[in-house]
Amino acid sequence: MKVNKLLEEIKEILLRQNITTKGMLSFNEATIYLDVSASYLYKCTSQGRITHFKPNNKLIYFRKEDLDLFLQRNKFESGNINQL
Repeated sequence: MKVNKLLEEIKEILLRQNITTKGMLSFNEATIYLDVSASYLYKCTSQGRITHFKPNNKLIYFRKEDLDLFLQRNKFESGNINQL
C-alpha cells in the first residue's frame, strides 16, 4: 500500500517536471500546470479568457508562455506597511 502511494507521488513529480520543460501543453497538462479543474479551464477557453489552439478543431493545446501570462493577470502590488 505504501509502495503504491510512493510510486504515484513519484509519477506526479516526474509529470510536473516534464510539463515545465515543454513549450506546448495539452489540455490535461495545462490543468496540472495551472492547478485548476478541467471545467474551469474549459470555461476560460470558451469565454476567450485564455489563449489556446485547436488544430483540426478538436483537441485543445496551450503555449506555456500564454499560461504564464494568464497566471500573471490581475497583479496586486504589496503596499508599504508604514502607510497603514
